[in-house]
Amino acid sequence: MGGDKGAGPVPPLAGVYELSARPNTGRAADLARAAWDAAMRTALVERPNKHTAAMGRWAARKQALFPEEALLLVEQGLLLLRSSAAGSVLSVAEAQALALGEAELCPLYFEVFAHVRELGLAALRLELLHGGAERPADANRDGGGACAFRGRPVLALWGAERAGQKGFRQTRPDSILATARASDALPSASEWAALEAVAARVGATVKIAV
Repeated sequence: MGGDKGAGPVPPLAGVYELSARPNTGRAADLARAAWDAAMRTALVERPNKHTAAMGRWAARKQALFPEEALLLVEQGLLLLRSSAAGSVLSVAEAQALALGEAELCPLYFEVFAHVRELGLAALRLELLHGGAERPADANRDGGGACAFRGRPVLALWGAERAGQKGFRQTRPDSILATARASDALPSASEWAALEAVAARVGATVKIAV
């Protein structure tokens, strides 16, 4: 991904939200809580709520949020994220620096993820779908070995109505979404074939956010 991974100055994403660059502790009793795990590059949820329910993955009875999920919730004032198990609560700017810097989250991918979530859609990384059919042999992969398109995770999307239903992630997604820049070359035949093969296995249509 090269420069996509957040090298250099952190984009001022917090400016588009009502929150300042301070922790939103005014409603602390109502907020979800999580601690950042640097080794796993995920936020381990300590106190879930309805906002974390449709996100992340479960391992060893713990819910883990991916960097884009944790950052979005922090920016929306819905999550108190600590830097570690005993660390202080991160501000919006600090959470951005953590996700876009240390966790190497692609700003372009985060922008797409945030947009589809704001539309009310459920959006999960494609590798979280059951059955493991989300890993095409020809797809590019990120450093963690997850299904990706040009180094960026591919999302599985469910409509707003289905996203509110229990167990939605065990059902067929409405579409899978890859991310590309307008200046990128068109997807190659092999890239299209890889995406379409995955879409056919999970019964969804392919979309690309540009």
